[in-house]
Amino acid sequence: MQLIWISGPTAKLTKVNITSRQMATAGLLAAAGFILLGALLYFLGIRVAIEVRPDWAHTMGGVISESEQRRIEDDYQRKLKTFEDRLVALTQQVEQIKQVKDRFSELATPVIFKVKSGDFSNQGGSAAPIQELLAEHESFSEDANRDLKVSQDINHLTAQILNDWNREYRQLRAMPTGQPLVGKKELTSLYGMRIDPFHRGMAFHSGIDFNAQPGTPILSAGDGVVLKVDHNDSYGNFVEVEHNGHIISKYAHASKVIVTPGQAVLRGQVLGEVGNTGRSTGPHLHFEVVRNQAFVDPMRVLVTARPN
Repeated sequence: MQLIWISGPTAKLTKVNITSRQMATAGLLAAAGFILLGALLYFLGIRVAIEVRPDWAHTMGGVISESEQRRIEDDYQRKLKTFEDRLVALTQQVEQIKQVKDRFSELATPVIFKVKSGDFSNQGGSAAPIQELLAEHESFSEDANRDLKVSQDINHLTAQILNDWNREYRQLRAMPTGQPLVGKKELTSLYGMRIDPFHRGMAFHSGIDFNAQPGTPILSAGDGVVLKVDHNDSYGNFVEVEHNGHIISKYAHASKVIVTPGQAVLRGQVLGEVGNTGRSTGPHLHFEVVRNQAFVDPMRVLVTARPN
């Protein structure tokens, strides 16, 4: 192939011979140039996308930037830390619930009475494609968010259970269901009709009598407030403690009393000492319970096993 070039007003002829090989070489060089230019534009575009719009990079080439990877890892770590914190909180709440349960058990343990005469190196593993990593990340995020919500609900539930149990425990402690004196529990007289120890006739006995040595500590059977401290011919020295629910417990025939009216007392707190004052045939504790101004059999109130 020959090209003729005519130039200027002199009409000078210039001949250029072009072979087919030269044309092929020029074509290849042009194609390679276009390919290189395209590749350069592509990778520059991907780079810009990675830095500016990571979501475009994911769609165009399935690539992920270092910053995006760090973000994903940080997201994992944050959610895992939240799980850990909530697990610790849940464990603590469960332990608190167990402690409350144990306190309930203490309150509900029967007292046996005997009735007298009766936690980069050397790594390996498969490399999952980026698309799978992203898919797993999206799935993890969805699952993690759901599980975080569930764990939050569980924490709220256990907190509510703990509050409810503590409230129930306080209410139960305020009932006069505990043992009213230290040491061996031996009953000498039950509630109800009996033969009076003085005139030997039938008479109503408004409480139960515990045989005990003089000076034996008398205990409050439940949380409450001392309502009255007094002395009379029938009860001798006595103490009345008011509990929730219009319930009053009474402790009589004491040799001495160490509490005063209006004083708050706790379950198991010493009120005084056993004695033989008032209408009594020997040292003992007379214990009675009154609800809404009516006598109640103390054996129906105290946490006890059946007398034998």
